[in-house]
Amino acid sequence: NFFELGGDSILSIQVIARANQVGLALTPRQLFENQTIAELAQVAGTKQVVEAEQGIVTGDFPLTPIMQNFLQRDYANPHHWNQSIFLEVHKAIDEDLLRQAIQHILRQHDVLRMRLLENQTATVLEEEINEVINFIDLSNIAEDEHKAAIEEQTINAQKSLHIQNGPLLRVVYMNLGENTSDRLFIVAHHLVIDGVSWRVLLEDMQLIFALLQQDKAIVLPPKTTSFKAWAKRLEDYSQADEFTRQKEYWLERAQQTVSAIPRDFDLTENNESSAQVVNVELSKELTEILLKEVHETYHTRINDVLLTALFMAYSQWTNDTNMRISLEGHGREDLFEGVDISRTMGWFTSLFPLTLSQSESYQATMSSVSEEAKSLAVGDLLKSVKEQLRELPFNGVGYGILRYLGKNEDDLAILEQQLDPEISFNYLGQFDASVPQTDDFGPAKESAGAPHDESCQRGQLIDINGGIANKTLRMGFAYSDNIHKVETIEKFANHYIDALKIIISHCQLEDVGGYTPSDFALINISQQQVDDWLGVRRDIEDIYPLSPMQQGMLFHCLVAPGTGIYIEQMGCVFEGDINLKAFEGAWQKVIDRHSILRTGFEWDKSADPVQVVYRQPCITLAEEDWRDIDESVQKQKMNNWLLQQKQQGFDLQKAPLMTITLIRLTDERWQFV
Repeated sequence: NFFELGGDSILSIQVIARANQVGLALTPRQLFENQTIAELAQVAGTKQVVEAEQGIVTGDFPLTPIMQNFLQRDYANPHHWNQSIFLEVHKAIDEDLLRQAIQHILRQHDVLRMRLLENQTATVLEEEINEVINFIDLSNIAEDEHKAAIEEQTINAQKSLHIQNGPLLRVVYMNLGENTSDRLFIVAHHLVIDGVSWRVLLEDMQLIFALLQQDKAIVLPPKTTSFKAWAKRLEDYSQADEFTRQKEYWLERAQQTVSAIPRDFDLTENNESSAQVVNVELSKELTEILLKEVHETYHTRINDVLLTALFMAYSQWTNDTNMRISLEGHGREDLFEGVDISRTMGWFTSLFPLTLSQSESYQATMSSVSEEAKSLAVGDLLKSVKEQLRELPFNGVGYGILRYLGKNEDDLAILEQQLDPEISFNYLGQFDASVPQTDDFGPAKESAGAPHDESCQRGQLIDINGGIANKTLRMGFAYSDNIHKVETIEKFANHYIDALKIIISHCQLEDVGGYTPSDFALINISQQQVDDWLGVRRDIEDIYPLSPMQQGMLFHCLVAPGTGIYIEQMGCVFEGDINLKAFEGAWQKVIDRHSILRTGFEWDKSADPVQVVYRQPCITLAEEDWRDIDESVQKQKMNNWLLQQKQQGFDLQKAPLMTITLIRLTDERWQFV
């Protein structure tokens, strides 16, 4: 199972992109609905889903919600709001080779040639390579002066971007001489790049360098849907009827209120110059358990666990039973048919307010004196947070569409009255599994310079960002020292790690676990009903309603038990020797493959009858030996035996609703039923 192996939504995008590259037509939605390789194999097509424009894309397009969000913050210096990567080059790169590589990157990823225009629009130009790439010769500088010289170049590059005049991408190559590794610094304005985009960029750079070094033609994976086309589709979508459900969700939740977080100082200046960061991490051993063992207990995903831990730490700090955060998502949702943005570069991030609430039963348990009860309550909170996250339509992408692309003034007034959350949270995924590993590059040790202008105001009081690198979960808690003491944030961050450890420990207990209503989307059932019915069992694959024909069959079976009215019997004779173990194993494989053969039925646990698919019910081959019975008697015995089996029927609540029997008639003949 993808999620039980540590998969997350960002990794799912990369899985789909690589599948598409080799001719398997899959979408992220299919991966979420079919979470094993065997299930995916049943739905994979053999043609590319999307035929994206493969040439150089240019022209104007409307600003996306996240771009408008950025501009409405009214930063003092909006040109200096960047992301970057800084590499030590183990093998010097030829200037011409690097120039060719960047030229291919600019042709492949059109958004990197973007400029902002007036009237809420942007445009993509045909940009010259000379505007983007700088070669700096530092070979004549003394080695003890390298650090200062390198950092001067990164600072200059960070300040060199301009959202109207360009460029929005800067590549700086620093030659440090024969005895010192060179440096490669790539900085891009956040308007044209996000966490997923960096993975695409690094993959393409690695491929281009490999091909150029082998003197081969540059052939990159086919382009996916352009950022320009995506922006236009979002604008159209904001006025579509199908957007109504998302709109109602966000307008309803805009009425929720929460308390302000505690402050240490009354100062209000919350700019980048006052920003500090507290970093905490989970051990490699616990990170491995978090990724690959925890999710099986309650069928969770990584954000369910991370946000539950945050809620626990937040409540411990504030004593609040509600928490509002600004949650970031990758934003590359499967909204439209015929659109594939799995390898499209740009700023796709979705940003939306999320209010999480504790149930009354959880609050009551946590106020008790029993440590055992408190430990078990962790599971209740985890299930509650999971369900609140599952309620998000399209993982929250609709909020930005409604707020920044919506036309209804009344709707906008409701959203704008909602106070912005004071805490933001962003999980960036697993860089170990997504960033190409190569002997040519390594992380540079020098400073990459400030990514944001120090005069810019920060959006939240506490920004929590994290991901997994070197098999370790690392979380950074950024704050303003004008508003909070370092001791306060350290305590909050340590509470967070402690909460994660508590959740991990809880999920390793044998007598905990279970399901939530969202695991069974096709039936209407409460959490209490799920708990009462299924308890802590973990062997359920799905629960869903009966078809009309099944409803009729079930009714007749219940009112007339023992008649065998819907029992089907099939028989055949085998000649020769039979490998009984292999024969039984083959039937088990058939049951494993087809969910209907692993299905039982329940009619007294929910308002309407349902069918329950079990994960691994076993079938046992029954054997009978009739060799000592005369052949003339065997026929009558067979008829009686078949009638008896039919009247005996099945316990409809237990899967599989099938038996397999081999009756040995002679040394060389077997009757199979």
